[in-house]
Amino acid sequence: TQIIQIEYQDGKMKIVSQFTSLNCQFKLAFGDLATLPKEESVDIMVVSAFPGDYAPIRSTLIGALKSKLNVNVAKLAKDKVDYRLFYNCWYSHLLPTSVPFRRILCFENMTKLHPAQAVGDIFRCVIPLFDGKKGKMAMPIISSGNQGFKKSTMLIATIESAITWLQGGLSMQSLIICSYQEDKELLRIFNSSIARFEMPMSIQDEADMSSEVDVSEEKATPKADIKDVDASRKLHIIDSLVIKDGACTSTIKFANGDLTDIQKSDQIDVLVVSSFRNDYTAAPGSLIWSLQKNLGINVSKLAKDKASDYRQYYSCWWSNTLPDHIHFKRILCFEKKYERPTQVIGDIFRCLFPLFNNQPCSVAMPLVATGYQGYSQEKVLESLLDAAVHWIRAGLPLKSLLICDFRKNSNLCKLFTRFKESLTSKSIIKRPKLEYDFYISYCPQDISYAVTVKDELQKLSDNDKRPIRIHAAFQDINPKVSWQEAIYDIISKSMRVVVILTPNYLKCAACKEQFNIALCVNQQSKWNLLAPLYTMNIPNFPTYITLVQYIDCRGDDGANNKVKMAISQCYDWHQQAIKSIDEVDNVQTAINYRYDAFISYCHQDSAFSQVIINNMKDIDEELSIFIDIQSLKTGVAWQKALYEAIDDSKSLIAIVTPSYTKSKVCYEEYSLAMALYQERRQMSNKKFYFCPIIVGEATELPDEFSHQNMLKCRYDENSTQIIAEASKQLCLKLKENIVENSKDSSSLDYILAQWRTSQFVQISQQIISHLGILHGKTSVHKTTSATKLGLSRHLWSKKNNSVQLSKDKADNSDQNPKYIAIINAKSEEDAAITLKNMLLRVIPNATVTVLQQPKTQEQTHQRLKILDEVDMAVALLSPRYVASAKLVEELHIMLFRQRSNPRQCIFFPIYIYELPKDPVYFRLLNCRYACFDSFWERLYTSSQLRTLAENVFSKISIQSQLVLACAAIHIVRYLYHEDSETFNIILNLNQIKEDDIHMREMNRTLWSL
Repeated sequence: TQIIQIEYQDGKMKIVSQFTSLNCQFKLAFGDLATLPKEESVDIMVVSAFPGDYAPIRSTLIGALKSKLNVNVAKLAKDKVDYRLFYNCWYSHLLPTSVPFRRILCFENMTKLHPAQAVGDIFRCVIPLFDGKKGKMAMPIISSGNQGFKKSTMLIATIESAITWLQGGLSMQSLIICSYQEDKELLRIFNSSIARFEMPMSIQDEADMSSEVDVSEEKATPKADIKDVDASRKLHIIDSLVIKDGACTSTIKFANGDLTDIQKSDQIDVLVVSSFRNDYTAAPGSLIWSLQKNLGINVSKLAKDKASDYRQYYSCWWSNTLPDHIHFKRILCFEKKYERPTQVIGDIFRCLFPLFNNQPCSVAMPLVATGYQGYSQEKVLESLLDAAVHWIRAGLPLKSLLICDFRKNSNLCKLFTRFKESLTSKSIIKRPKLEYDFYISYCPQDISYAVTVKDELQKLSDNDKRPIRIHAAFQDINPKVSWQEAIYDIISKSMRVVVILTPNYLKCAACKEQFNIALCVNQQSKWNLLAPLYTMNIPNFPTYITLVQYIDCRGDDGANNKVKMAISQCYDWHQQAIKSIDEVDNVQTAINYRYDAFISYCHQDSAFSQVIINNMKDIDEELSIFIDIQSLKTGVAWQKALYEAIDDSKSLIAIVTPSYTKSKVCYEEYSLAMALYQERRQMSNKKFYFCPIIVGEATELPDEFSHQNMLKCRYDENSTQIIAEASKQLCLKLKENIVENSKDSSSLDYILAQWRTSQFVQISQQIISHLGILHGKTSVHKTTSATKLGLSRHLWSKKNNSVQLSKDKADNSDQNPKYIAIINAKSEEDAAITLKNMLLRVIPNATVTVLQQPKTQEQTHQRLKILDEVDMAVALLSPRYVASAKLVEELHIMLFRQRSNPRQCIFFPIYIYELPKDPVYFRLLNCRYACFDSFWERLYTSSQLRTLAENVFSKISIQSQLVLACAAIHIVRYLYHEDSETFNIILNLNQIKEDDIHMREMNRTLWSL
């Protein structure tokens, strides 16, 4: 420590005191910084200004720089490197060597930050300038002039902030802090800091002092190698508490140390970090900094390839799955500056819903908002614990939460212990008694819909003479708390939550909170709590909301008739649920009933369906009838439920109208019914009655909707009478168990196999010619026996052979590389790898991914993201595939996507092994290739294609290899639109009748191949 006598010579700057800490020299000076002597020259000179105001006032440093050194800050500001959006700072380009500093860094307090935060922004901004080398800085006591902060306060803030950044890794050789006027109080404060912060300088650092810093170019921070955490920062669990009355048993742990020290035995699913908007700077002491320093994880790079971006709704995004050697699977990043820490904590738990997707997960997080945002650690921890316990008890499947204090504040340990004791003294929370029948969740801007819902419910109640209790008052959130107890209290006491989904709804923080709390309560309920009404198109609809079955009310007229019909459906469900509330299925329970009849109709013709139900119930009120608006519980996977309900029904009545024939879903229901009719008429232990009723002129009926049992009636007063009579006849058949005799000996599997044969025959020449082109020949027919093995090796080798498409297609393939995903059960991994290699030989510039089996919810999210982005999804179907609930769920996602894009093939199923008989829809998929079809064996044994696979080293059969090779070529033709057609996801027997397949011609073609 050196105390220097204060001397002035015409206002020139003099060093009055100094000390060394963390290998950095701190110097206090009095006088004019513009007179900085040459021997004290620095790399960065800091000035401060009001936003955009660089007037050279005489008493300011900006004025002194212009008058004494001819450095015009206003001029420099016109050609600056601007970081004001992030750090309230900008810096100049290099200055002439005649001045004793290399750059000007100007701080503009644009956001009226606290002084400590202001100083922190300055040190953060110099990190890329120093680039890890020892740099020198000089600065006045900022914000102490016209901005009004006390000099003493700002001096203390500057020293403490510099020490913090040095501890975090800031490379700084010296810091001069200068006061223009002599102030003995400042000298006293500076000297009192010596005892607190002084540390001797190491010999190595003294040697480094001689090296100068090159700040001529800004360089990116180099990627850190993976390192062990410093012993003083090792993660240490201090205390924990267990909550057993939630969706799962949950543990909350409190720890000290560095979160990057998480061990493999404590592996977690999600690590929470926070940052400023689009700013992922590894600021010293921050978790982002630790991730880069210790694990080599660059959050900035992760942000360029986000797995999901929910910043529009919850100010957060999460990364793709991290490498296996990292002991957490994803990073969840928050990007928002909040007024209160409770808002941060509230958004954390809100955004965990789409990430968890109802699966138990573990989370680790620091004490958010206590770093550079400056909030109290005690208040944040208390608020965090309170919110976590409430969300867990409400139903959030959070199996583990690790809260970590990097600074090792002993007061926090005591706070956690007190909270734990108060928690264990409380009784377990039980589901409160129901006080409301309906809770209406809506945005105030959509009040007209809420009024319609309330009025319609009241009207139905009055007609039924059964009083109901409705909560229709809008509940706003309280920003001062992280857990919205008032909202939870009402929703947990409600039997049904009617959600009015609009664009305004997703923009409203209170609405999102209501929906998420309802999701939690839904998991704890024994009935389907949520009833979303989709009333208006919503751009960028969040996936986790679409996974909940909603009632589509879009395109409604001014009278809100669709909304009224939806409310009528909700009211009917409510009345049924009251009778037996304990027997109502949970939202995640799949429909697994046996129905007497399935009513297939277009919603525009619902009047006819009601006539059928009324007549059948008149005959036998015990009949179980499936009709979607009554039987599909809100919240289930509707597509899978429909398919399985048809399979589990004894009969199907189709109301065929012009609207019916235009509906894709009705087309699928009709096609499944025809297939079941074809198959079960051969069986003695099962039956299926199919009764299609065409309403309208016969000329309006497309060929695929014809049937031998078709009942026709015109649009007149007798229509309902004819439908009623048909219903009665069907009811009598069901009651008498009459089985129709089969007039057609062909089984369903035989018809489908013959169709697949005919489909390949039609395109076989093009497929085989492409295989020949791989060897440079026009056709396989012309290859000699000597070249057959060569052709095989060319097809399977790792050389970049590719199918020769037309020139414009080939050019397009280079400019737009395709993305293909292969989905399979574990038992078909060898087939998947073989197909991947084939596709890469055909189109080397494509990305082909064999999706790994999902073991965690994070992997499931990643798979769903891929399936939504790929150009083609290829499913290798087998008995184990259809037995997997997760794979079947993904299959329905792919089917839905294909239905939405009928002009483009984006889903390509391949049968590897024969599938179970039930449910039938798996066998009725639009699949062109089945490895077990007999014609492939004939084709393989009797043609020169045999050579293509005989010498291939693969674990699958040679016949399967041949099927996959042809399928690979077909996939490429679809990808580059060499083949075009309309792609229905379910096959229609009227379009693939055996009579339309000319077997003799097919056999001749197969033999010629």
